[in-house]
Amino acid sequence: MKTPNNRSEWLESHSIAQQVIQRLFILLVMCMLLVGCAGLPRDSGFAPMFQLVAERLQQPVEWRRGAAEDAEAAAHVAAILAQPLTADGAVQVALLENRALQAEYEDLGIAQADLVQAGLLRNPVLGWSRQAGSGMVKTVWGVELDFLGLLLAAPRQRIEGIRFELTQLRVAQAVLRHAAETRKAWAEALAAEQSAGFFKQVRMLAEAEAELGERQRKAGNLSLRDALRKQAFAVEIRLEAARASEKAHAARERLNRLMGLWGAQTAWKLPSQLPEIPAQLPQYPDLEAYGLAQRLDVHLAQKEVEALAAALGLTRGTRFIHVLDLGVETEKSTGEKRLTGPTLKLELPLFDQGQARLSRQEALYRQSVLRLHDLEVSARSEIREAWQRLATAHGAAKQARDVLLPLYKQIVEQSTLYYNGMLIGVYELLADARAQVGAVHTYIEALRDYWTALADLQLAVGGRLPQEAATKAGAAMEQERKGDTE
Repeated sequence: MKTPNNRSEWLESHSIAQQVIQRLFILLVMCMLLVGCAGLPRDSGFAPMFQLVAERLQQPVEWRRGAAEDAEAAAHVAAILAQPLTADGAVQVALLENRALQAEYEDLGIAQADLVQAGLLRNPVLGWSRQAGSGMVKTVWGVELDFLGLLLAAPRQRIEGIRFELTQLRVAQAVLRHAAETRKAWAEALAAEQSAGFFKQVRMLAEAEAELGERQRKAGNLSLRDALRKQAFAVEIRLEAARASEKAHAARERLNRLMGLWGAQTAWKLPSQLPEIPAQLPQYPDLEAYGLAQRLDVHLAQKEVEALAAALGLTRGTRFIHVLDLGVETEKSTGEKRLTGPTLKLELPLFDQGQARLSRQEALYRQSVLRLHDLEVSARSEIREAWQRLATAHGAAKQARDVLLPLYKQIVEQSTLYYNGMLIGVYELLADARAQVGAVHTYIEALRDYWTALADLQLAVGGRLPQEAATKAGAAMEQERKGDTE
């Protein structure tokens, strides 16, 4: 640095240096004020996630944040629970009341904070030193700014933006999965409750048969061996009824957990029976392609590939540069003039040339591509499997409803005629009545399997089935029902 030759030149140089320092200081203060005033909205990223879920579930989603909306949500939940609980009602309660889902929503705020953090520069570093000795005092101070961070702020923020979208997809997928589990739990709880009711009927028949056998034994019309058999059968049925009641209670509690209910809220009631299956199973052409286009986990894997590709490009671009700091430094010693000028810090890539970071990023990218391909293959298989399970369950339920139940009804009617004509005994009539109740139980299980399979298929294709095909199938079923009525 050239030393000024006279006092005026020195004053001019000193004035320019002071102006530069003052401007840097003012800029630093302004940046700090702007960053200090910046805040993050509490519902960051919720609206896009809400749209993803609403399109597939046709159900409103609320983020419980202790605001006035919470009272409205609580009133809505109370209104749903006051009526017989439907599958849609159970899902709605779970979306509003389950705290695990509410915790999932907080991931959106965390991801939003990471996104904002990626756009912030590293704070400037202010340095100061003072050395004294032999009557001399030397003071140095300066400020440094992460210039490399400034250059990479935009690409880093773009990568974090992709990761933020990943979080939105991940949360939305968690909501869809929870909704599907709630639908299945609702069907299982209702089926278990119906089964427990029918086992009570079987128990009543078995106990009546055992009581009648004991009376006949005392009257000498039945052997002790046959009477003991009937009593043992009644005990076995009593145990089965107790197990069925316990299963109904467990299924109900699982549904309570999924809905997030406790205390007085758990006093809800279920409908008397499961909904009937449609007369004809709707057909959905190109269901695999539709499912791949709709599934959020596939979109999530695609976004991960995109994020890792962007990160790989950034790693390649910054492979040889890790540190690049620019700043200004001023120095003054006793009896000497103040010296001011720029500073530069650059890391020399002599040992670490970024080869390990680059190799790792390339491996992560290739791994994500392979996992995406595997997920697409698995998704297609899940869709085919879920569809086959639904078709099988529909066929079984239809066979039980249209063939098995009418057959047992005729059997009991014929047995009643035979009994009235004294062609068979009362025990044969009771055995046929028990068999009819068993057929009803088989039908209940078939209905349960159909509705749980439907929930699995809906989740397998991304949360909802094609609306157009479903609408056409519904219109055809309605036309068929009218024709049957006529």
